[in-house]
Amino acid sequence: MAQQPPTAEALQRNFLLMTVGFSVNHATVVTVIALATAHLGQRLSAYDLALFNASYVVTGLAAQGAVIAAAGLRGALLTGTGLYCVYVLSFLAATLCDEGSAVQWLVALSGAVVGGFGAGFLWGAQGAYFTANSEAYAAAARIPCGQATAQLSGTFATYYLATEVGTKLLASLVMGSAWGGAGAEHTVYALFTLLAGLSAMSLLWISPLQPQQATADLGLVAVEPEPGPGAAAAEPS
Repeated sequence: MAQQPPTAEALQRNFLLMTVGFSVNHATVVTVIALATAHLGQRLSAYDLALFNASYVVTGLAAQGAVIAAAGLRGALLTGTGLYCVYVLSFLAATLCDEGSAVQWLVALSGAVVGGFGAGFLWGAQGAYFTANSEAYAAAARIPCGQATAQLSGTFATYYLATEVGTKLLASLVMGSAWGGAGAEHTVYALFTLLAGLSAMSLLWISPLQPQQATADLGLVAVEPEPGPGAAAAEPS
């Protein structure tokens, strides 16, 4: 018996799962970078961020397409968020090292290279997955692709911004408490390492959509309205 194509509701849930997992994972990275100056010192945190950005740019220019093609969209999302977890973990490890030691520098800068490598293809994979999910959702819901993209864009933006604000508030609360105050700075990094890991693992349950071929692979047909009241025509997306 042929497998039934996913419904519009299932594709909405799939997109929401990807959005939340990606957003929480990314928010942990943004938050620990913001905290780095206070806990690692201005010089090391500056080198850390510079090396992260350099690794990000080089990977994006030289290897992004190859990684996504080899791993697939879901695989690239899982790999990229997994490397983000390593980056967040490197902050935890660095805070446990002697301040200013060679080991602390090695741990922090190694994590920056790994995190930048992941970022170099993670955003490309997210964008392609967003497009594939939008196309499949448009076909399943029988609405124009532009309408589906606008709807899912609003969902993504809402969760993306909300999680970033939420993680920064959470960091402030933890650091202001007895568990994360002076002498226990590593607590907040341990918490964000856990959040990064759980959010990355959640992407194991998203559908393995393919770029530009999502609707064909799913056996769906996109619908674009023709001019005139009540007229519509089914066309391949």
